[in-house]
Amino acid sequence: QKVQQLEMDLQLQHEHLTTPYRLLATLVLPDITRHVMEVLREHASKHCDERAASCFLGDSMECYFRNLSDDLNRKDVIVQEFCTKQGVNEAGTAELQKVFEGLHHVVSLEVPIGAEISMNSGIASLYRRVSGLSSHSWLPKCHFIGGDRSIDHTIRLLQTFGDVVRN
Repeated sequence: QKVQQLEMDLQLQHEHLTTPYRLLATLVLPDITRHVMEVLREHASKHCDERAASCFLGDSMECYFRNLSDDLNRKDVIVQEFCTKQGVNEAGTAELQKVFEGLHHVVSLEVPIGAEISMNSGIASLYRRVSGLSSHSWLPKCHFIGGDRSIDHTIRLLQTFGDVVRN
């Protein structure tokens, strides 16, 4: 009951945090959110607040958590849809496409599955050295959902293989 109450309170105070990906983006991608806001201030014809930028990043992150062949995966249209909605020019769209593609690397380093583990070993080593972080480090102080018990890794596995199980 306490968890349900906390979820309801969060939903009332932050109605834009409707998915675990949007919540993750808000918690672990503040620097990237600021960069997206800079791009939007420079290249968008419409006003966009930080919530919209954070939602875009969370929804973009979700694309990389989902199976790439999943019909619900918006990987091919998400950047263009967001840019059209915000009135972002061509240069800004190109920059946001780079951010979107960069998120793939961030996700595959943070929550690697299967072949990504061996394919990313060199990049992961550099990532650890430069950032001081390692895989499953997004929620380091949350002992029951971070680290070795990473909920985001579990979510990625479920999303990646979920459509296989459904079919």
